[in-house]
Parts: sequence; C-alpha cells; structure tokens
Amino acid sequence: MRRPGLPFPLPAWRQTAAVVTVLALGAWLGVRVPASAQEPPTFAPKTAPKSLTTLEDLGIGDTAAQGARITKEFFFSGAGDYELGDNNRVSVDITHSNLLDAQRSVMNVVLNNRPLQSIRLDEKNVNFGHYEINVPKNLVAKDFNRLTFEFGMTTGLLCEDPFSPALFTNILRTTSFQIDFASNPPVPRIGAPNLAEYPYPFFRPGYPVVAPVVIAIPDEPNEVELTGAYRIAADLATRVLFDLELLRVRPVSSITPDELQNQQLILIGTPGRNALVARALSTTPFHLQGDQMFRDQQPLDPTFGVLALTPSPYNGNLRALLATGAGDQAVKRSVDALTSAEPSALLAGPTGVLTEPVIPPASRTFQSIFTFKEAGAKEQTLVGGGTQNATLVFSSPAPAPGAHGKLDLMISHPDIIDRRRSNIVVELNGQAIQTIKINKEQTRRVSYQVDLFSDVLRVGPNTLTLRTTLYDPEPLVLEACESTASERFFITVHDDSAISLPQAAGTSSGSDLASLPFPFAGLLGLRETTFIVNERDNNSLRAGMLATIALGRRFGAQNEFTVVPATTATPQNVGDRHVVAINVPRETAIGQQIEKVLPLLLRPDGTRALVEEKGTLAEILDSSRVGALQLAQVPWATNRRLLAVTGTDNIALGWAADALPKGGLTGNVALFQSAKQVNTFSLKRVADVDENSLKGRFTDAEARQATLLAVVLIVLGSIALMVLWSVRNRLAPRTVGLPRIGRRRGGRRR
Repeated sequence: MRRPGLPFPLPAWRQTAAVVTVLALGAWLGVRVPASAQEPPTFAPKTAPKSLTTLEDLGIGDTAAQGARITKEFFFSGAGDYELGDNNRVSVDITHSNLLDAQRSVMNVVLNNRPLQSIRLDEKNVNFGHYEINVPKNLVAKDFNRLTFEFGMTTGLLCEDPFSPALFTNILRTTSFQIDFASNPPVPRIGAPNLAEYPYPFFRPGYPVVAPVVIAIPDEPNEVELTGAYRIAADLATRVLFDLELLRVRPVSSITPDELQNQQLILIGTPGRNALVARALSTTPFHLQGDQMFRDQQPLDPTFGVLALTPSPYNGNLRALLATGAGDQAVKRSVDALTSAEPSALLAGPTGVLTEPVIPPASRTFQSIFTFKEAGAKEQTLVGGGTQNATLVFSSPAPAPGAHGKLDLMISHPDIIDRRRSNIVVELNGQAIQTIKINKEQTRRVSYQVDLFSDVLRVGPNTLTLRTTLYDPEPLVLEACESTASERFFITVHDDSAISLPQAAGTSSGSDLASLPFPFAGLLGLRETTFIVNERDNNSLRAGMLATIALGRRFGAQNEFTVVPATTATPQNVGDRHVVAINVPRETAIGQQIEKVLPLLLRPDGTRALVEEKGTLAEILDSSRVGALQLAQVPWATNRRLLAVTGTDNIALGWAADALPKGGLTGNVALFQSAKQVNTFSLKRVADVDENSLKGRFTDAEARQATLLAVVLIVLGSIALMVLWSVRNRLAPRTVGLPRIGRRRGGRRR
C-alpha cells in the first residue's frame, strides 16, 4: 500500500497508457468492465394528449333523451400516466321541451357512478343551458370515465304517457370533459416495465396515448423483420382502438433524432442488423458478443428469442420494446410470443427469454360452422316490450348453386310473454327470410332453426339482424293509469347460437372490393396470405401496415401471414397463397408477373389505361395523379386472389392505403383522384398479353383511325363549303325570304 504523500512510481502519461492497455485487453478477452449505467435524458414529448374532449370529438352529435325515465351514457379517456391538477370539469350544454313541468323535471349529472349535480329543467334553459361542474381529481379514472345523464321528465298531466314525444332533452355536441394536467407540457409517469401488461405502455384502452409509436426495422429488411413488424402492428390494432396516424413502420436510417426523442420505440431485428437494438440493449441484462447472445454472463442458445421493455435510450420518459435475438429464428420466436393470445409465464417483468417456439393454434382459413361468440358477438339480453334488434356480422364464401346455410338460434325468455304473438323476424342483409314464433313450452335455452338461403348470402361480410317483438298476454284494454309493465319482458340471445354456412363454390370466387376482408381473412383473422411490399420506400411500408390492419383488424383475431420484400419475391417463394401487393415496382420479377393481370395497365412511357378484354375503357394522362386498389386473380395460382395497392406517387399511394381501413368500396377497381374523389369499376383484364401489343392495340391503332376520320371529315367539309359558295345567289333569296325574281326565257331577266 502506497503511503500518503509519496509520488507514483510511474509518470502520469505512463499511468494513462497502462489503464488504456488494461481496458483494451479486457475488451479483447471478452471481459465486461463494470461501469455505472448512464441514465437516458428525459424530455416532455411534443405530442401531448388533449385536455378537452367534446362529444363531437368522440364522433357523437346532438343526442336526444326521450321518455319519462331515461339514461344516457358517454365514455371519455382518462388521466392515464399523467398527474392531474385541481381544475377538472364537466361542461354541459342542453335544450329541452317547453312543455316540461319545471317543478318536477330534472337532470342528474353523474361521473363514474358518483352524482355531481342536479339541474332543474325549467324555462331558464329551455332554449339553451350551459353548466360548468367541477370534478375532484380523485374521481377521474386512469382509463375510461363514464359520464351519465339521468332524466326524470314530466308534463304534469294525470296518467301521463311515459313515452310521450313531449318528454325530451337534447344533450348538445359541445358538452365536454376537461382534464387538468398538473404540468405544462404534460409529462407522463409510465409505470415500471412489465411485459405482462403489453400493449401498455404503447396503447391501452381508455388511456391517452403518451407519444406516437414507431416500429423500427433494419434498412433493407428481410422477410422475418418485415413480417414481425406488420404482425405487431396488426396485433396492436386488434387489441386496442387507436388513431392509425400514431403508428408507423420505418427503417432505422429514416428516423430522425427528433423522432427518437419524441416517440416510443418497438425495435425488431438482431443487434447486428438494427443499430437501435444494439443501442437499447445496453440498458438491459443482455448483450451480443460475436454471434452469441448473453444474459449477464450466461450464454443463450442461438434460437432463444429475447424480449425486453426498457426506458428509451433517447428519452427516459418513454419506453423501448426489443424483439431480438442472435438470429432471425430467435427474432421470429420473440414476435410470435409477443403477438400470441395465449398467456405465458415468461411475459412478466421487464425481460423474457423464449426457450421454446410458439406453436399457433391449428385452424382452417374459414370456418363453415361457428358460434356467435366466435364471430365476435357477446350474449345479448333485450329488455322491454316493443321491437328491439340484435345484429351479427360474419363472412361467407360464395355458396355452391342450390346450397343453403342454417341458423341455430339459442334463446331464453320469461314464461309470461304471449306465445301466440311474440316473434322474431330474421333478416339477412336487409331482407326478411323467416319469422320465428316463440311458442315452445320450454323457456330456457330454446333452439329455433332457420334456413339461410344462398341467394341472400353475400360473398364476404353479411349482416344478420334479429328483430324481436314481445307481447303481453293480458287484455289490451287497460284501466286509467295502468300500463303493460313491459319491463317484465326480456329475451336473451345466447352466444353459443351457431351458423352453418352452405357448401362453398370456391375460396375466392365471386369476391370483389365489397367482399373485403374476404378472401384474405375470415373469423379468426388473416390466413394463407402473403404481403409483397416495396421495402425501400417509406410510404410503401406505411401502406403495407395499413393493409394488414384493414384486413386483420378484428378484435381477438389471431393473424397468420408473411411479408416478403418486393426485391426478393418470386412466384416460387410466394407459392399457392392469396397475395396483397403494395406498390411493387414493375421492374422486379414479381412486378412483371402481377402486371399481367391488373386491370390498370402501367406503360413504360408513363401513360396508363384501364384495360378490358375488348379494348381500352379509359385513357389517363401521364400528368394525372392516381391511386388505385385492384382485385384480380393471382397469375401463378388461379384459385387465389390478388389485391394490389398502387399510386403514381406517394400522395396517391396514401389515398389508396387510407381508404382500405374505411371500406365501402365496390367492383374490382377503385381509382382515387383525391382523398375523397373515388370511382369504382368492375373490369376484366386479358392475362399474359405483351405490353407492346396492348399499347399498339389500344392506343396507336385508335389514334390512326381517329386521325384518318378527321382528315376525311375536313375534306368533305371543304367540298361542301365550295359547293354552297358557288350557288349562293340561288340560295340567298330563299334564305332571307325575299320574293323570287322572274327570268325570261334564255336566262335574261324580264
């Protein structure tokens, strides 16, 4: 031990050199030199949640409450991960009937089952009433907040009809819920990382979104990385409803430092291929040494997947989720575990190691027999008399000729209803197909069966509507102030009610844009589908993400699909599957195959034409901006369908991509000349036709014919003018209506 005050035995520069040598030797030997972890910087995200939300922001207009006793409920997002101040409030705007009894008509405002204020409905607020109601911050929930309006309305008449049209109050669309954030700008306080709470902290029902989310993939992504990114995006959309503008798939090199600081990150790929993964991995127990992944000092099998949720290295207030491993097989295993619906004990805490592959449940592309629950419907109980509706949406392939489906409806009801008149009218796609008389002696879980006729079934989405009407067996003539007490009546439609579809004519026959997501997705989500994406274009990556969400966004869906880069895709590696092509370049091998069957023909000179078997339907100038959605036959798999999303530029591609999640299209071609201007067609295209022959057939030949016809018309017109000019003196008198001048014999005038 060196005594205090004695000089070091080596000069300072030699001491520095010795320390550097030791550190370098330790790194070369693979020894990790312990160092204190550096805390990432913290920033308030630029994208702050809205503090004021109106009914109109929720997509709700003015809402009428009608009847003597009526309740209206609305749900607003809560505080989420933000600390609240003391100025939270509900603003209520109303109008009401001028015939209400001011002394006995009232409205209660209730938040999360706690009454806040009672408001008398009188002459002061008959035309307009505005009320500001303070809300204690401990009453504001982190997730959804239920705002309830309870009405008691009367005109004061004796034996008043409780359903009188004079009993109404309008809740105006400007009614709002305002949250007061404690700091400005708001700073989130995200909970401790826990994979068991995924998709939190990125999205959570009722929580305001802390920041946009970017799914970062390596530059020049491969099939595993693209598939992983799109599967995570589709899985997020099936779990939580959110604005799709808040989610992006981007290559690492395109993400700016400002975006890294202000967005939450989902990082996919190995540390060697994704630089952001390598950076974020330093804050976890994992590190990659050569081709070997380590957890602390313990080596992991190369096939083991790694999941880690950690503070973002670019902003400690945000989070980064890593789906990584030593190789592509490990990355795939991580994504499979993250998007699996089955609970896993490994997904708890901030990290997880996937030692076994996740085996997806075996299921067919489309179920021919399914329950209401499998179709996404819950058990419904309809209470009260009169007519009430229950609906179910399901998908169906094209039925074989003469084949019919079957509905097995399972219901329960009280025994006090009138079984002579109570009934259920079954409607399919707006057309009544059968009336069920509720006349069986059994009242609990009674089965009624109805035929679903093939001529009413549609290819793709179908809507089944059950219109129930319950009657009272007591006499219709009531004494004064008596009522039927219709609240005693109810009917329950059980979720194990089932539908058996008719025998299918084929997996894709008869499908068009109105049939989407059929045939690419069924009740269980996307199946037997390959997406081909121009991986070198950011807008194409976004369009592909929107396409996967549009086709696979069904709550609870387990989507199974693959994504192949356009530069490496071939008919052989795609195989016998449905195909969704996203802005695939025509110069690629797969692009040339796809172009053979698309109704929208793209020519080398930049012009475009809609092509049918018998000629050109329409010519589009090369200067026009056009986006397109096209549905055709896969050229190398005739029993499969191809959906192509294309655009003449990034803006036009965005029009087509944004329209997919909205639906409502028909035909097999949709052309977009703006975000709102769309034209749809039903066209057929000749397959395997040479480009030059099409161009000559549909453009040059027509141009030559038009030119020849124009020349002939000009010549004939010139001849006609010359003839008319030569006889102008003879025609002039008749033209102006003058008397004809007589002529002598021999042609002289008299």
